[in-house]
Amino acid sequence: MPDPIVKIGGTTVEAVPGTLNVSASLGNRATLDVVVQSANASFRPTCGQDIELFEGASKLWAGSVDEVNEMSLTEAAPTFRRYALRGVTWEQYLDRRYCWDVANGRPLRYSRNFLFTADPSTDTLTTVSSHGLSNGDRVKVRAHANGALCGGLDSTIEYYVVSAGTSTLKLSLTSGGAAVNIIDAGTLEQVLVANRAGDVVKALLVDAATSEPLGDTNVAKGAVVDTILWNEETSVAEAISQLAEVSGFQWWIDEERELYFQPRTFTTAPFSLSSSSGNYRNFSVRRTREDKVNAALMRVDWDQIGYEEETFTGNGSATSWTLAYRVGQMISVSVNGEKKEFAVWLAESDRAYYYEEGTATIRQDPDEAVLTASDTLVVTYRKFGANVIYTDDSADISSTATAEGNSGIYQGVFERPGIGQAQALADGDAIIAERKRIVNEISYETDQQVEATAHSLRPGQLQTIANSYFNVSSGTYLIREVSIADVGGRWLRIGVKAIDATRYIGVVDYWKSFAGGGRTASTIGAAGAVSGVGTGGGSTSLEITLAANTTIASPYTPSAGDVLYVYITQGAGPYTISFDADFNTDFDTNIPAKSGAVTAFHFRGRSDGKWWAVCAPYSVNFD
Repeated sequence: MPDPIVKIGGTTVEAVPGTLNVSASLGNRATLDVVVQSANASFRPTCGQDIELFEGASKLWAGSVDEVNEMSLTEAAPTFRRYALRGVTWEQYLDRRYCWDVANGRPLRYSRNFLFTADPSTDTLTTVSSHGLSNGDRVKVRAHANGALCGGLDSTIEYYVVSAGTSTLKLSLTSGGAAVNIIDAGTLEQVLVANRAGDVVKALLVDAATSEPLGDTNVAKGAVVDTILWNEETSVAEAISQLAEVSGFQWWIDEERELYFQPRTFTTAPFSLSSSSGNYRNFSVRRTREDKVNAALMRVDWDQIGYEEETFTGNGSATSWTLAYRVGQMISVSVNGEKKEFAVWLAESDRAYYYEEGTATIRQDPDEAVLTASDTLVVTYRKFGANVIYTDDSADISSTATAEGNSGIYQGVFERPGIGQAQALADGDAIIAERKRIVNEISYETDQQVEATAHSLRPGQLQTIANSYFNVSSGTYLIREVSIADVGGRWLRIGVKAIDATRYIGVVDYWKSFAGGGRTASTIGAAGAVSGVGTGGGSTSLEITLAANTTIASPYTPSAGDVLYVYITQGAGPYTISFDADFNTDFDTNIPAKSGAVTAFHFRGRSDGKWWAVCAPYSVNFD
């Protein structure tokens, strides 16, 4: 097999045997360390030159020289030089470019939003201008803070465009699927969000990384994102990392300077491992509970939370009032329809009214005229703690408590910017589903002597691994670290670290593949309470495993805006389902006959006291 070759500036140089090391891991810059030498000082590497590693004609690694340490072997032979080099991959191009529009002197902002109106009779949305969208494109919808989204749509869901026209379209839960039933037209301004993370990545390369020699043909669309505004302290690399996190993606720049922005399940390893494959050695398994989670606190943006509005009448003496709930965020204060300035009590002055976060009291400034019986005070606010959604797995908590002799609770706190409460709850369930168990971390070594394709291993690849001697049943693992070292300058040895794939594929993708979660009931809002979703009412979910033909009973008679998720697991029957009188029955109640299949139903309450289906049911079969 060919020896490893190091090139600097396109010229092959002499590498000192045993000094070559490449280190690559997810989320970090891959680096190459090597010592090269020149007997007559005929070359001198400089920072910024290209440095490449080849195996024959195959380029394994490429980047630029980031650090040079120059040494002479002896003082008697000053022309003999050795250079200890550190190379870093091309992502460094984007570490020193920032999200700032130099030409216009302002931060970069990316938005692709379209105002629309909804026609319930045809399930059609009409935008005020040409939207440029095609069938299969993904979008979200938003409503004015003081308005309501058209019935049938949910601000926490990504939809697919169907029946696209110049300024009209319909929305579906699946690509090319049936249009969502629009129940009513909604109120005030409504917005179609068409911004995609991958489009923003491409725009950043043009707007903030001009003249950098990077290709973008491998940039996938990614998640639908709201309006993005970065400040001058955010590097382009940091911005792309944020977009990758939102999308459940990873990003890297390959040896040919092509930028990849792709799902974490994008590539597979060139080979698998089994108990008898003989293409690896020094196999080890680490099992740990260090990041175990069976109870999740999901923090969402305040603008995803429904608000409370309370009215008070003056009496000629009162200067403070007690709200029904403690204040988490104040939205507005008005007297007789006139907006009043407000601030945090004891922290600021010269305002008309004051509130204190975490209390239910609102106070009037002493300089304000005391309200009389003819005055009306209106306070609009969001409840304290309502931006944190709590979810847990009671069964795992109980079994853990029995095994460990303690509470069994392993809590985790997670930020979920840009998504609604319902999706945050789903994310929390998914996080728990994949983090409540003990995780397997696999380490092994391989080389070109036992596996000819070993040099093609990269962080981010998915690999099938099985080893019965270590009690590792066949499963999919994500490679997160790869190290390469030369052995005597003759061949390459590769070290690999991999982890259970569900730890890294992203909770959104994992949730979609799981379709139902593992919990029996849920509430949204402060712990133990049912609170607002958007501008509607409460939200809850039910999980039911069928043991007979079953009528699904509503947990309560709904109010307008309430949200209900029902997850049905088919039993051995197969069995059929129906819904009680609290449900409008104009929806498909057929479910798969396969035992173990999970079907999810999504309902929203209306003012007639019934649950109405938001979309068609969604089913997944399990082997």
